[in-house]
Amino acid sequence: MEYLVTYDLKRFTINYDEVNLTDEVFIPTSIFYQGTCFFKDLHTQASRQLTYKGSVLHFMRALANKRLKKERYRVYNHIHMVQPEEYISVEELENSGRYKIKTRAPLVIKYNKKYKTAIKPTSMVTQTKDINKTLTESNSLEPNIFLVPNKTEIPDAEFFNVEFFIDRFENYSPIGGSFYFLEYMGNLRIGEALPISYNLSEKEEK
Repeated sequence: MEYLVTYDLKRFTINYDEVNLTDEVFIPTSIFYQGTCFFKDLHTQASRQLTYKGSVLHFMRALANKRLKKERYRVYNHIHMVQPEEYISVEELENSGRYKIKTRAPLVIKYNKKYKTAIKPTSMVTQTKDINKTLTESNSLEPNIFLVPNKTEIPDAEFFNVEFFIDRFENYSPIGGSFYFLEYMGNLRIGEALPISYNLSEKEEK
């Protein structure tokens, strides 16, 4: 990516599904880290654009600007493709530059038909011991699916189970709060991170 990255780590947690000290086998089930990233540009674009598309930054930017379909994201409830507005509410908070996002999870987000990310409520992740199983089985999102034939008949308080905020820099909060990314976006690390100023011209063209 050709950035010199400095990370001020504030919190780090790693949970293991299997630990074998004799054979030095360590199989992690979840990794969480929180802190501040500082980027120094080394003046080359390298593979940044490829990394940006489908990233958390790209997704949050598309989500806040209601451009998910235009940016080639598709939303699935279990195996059924749904319209984003049916399962995701985006509310711009007046005079704050912030957005309140509410969604009904679990959901599957696919970028460009191949990069698959699962969004699961924190409660579903923390109550599951076998995280590896939920990441690999095609039916992992089957439990607790909330298929709604007519959302207008159901109050928001009962329909939405995940809420978070996106600020004007496309940072979302609280991190590790009401949901987790699993699979593609969940596997992205600091080495694939981009500064929030990256590709701002795209944002201005919304």
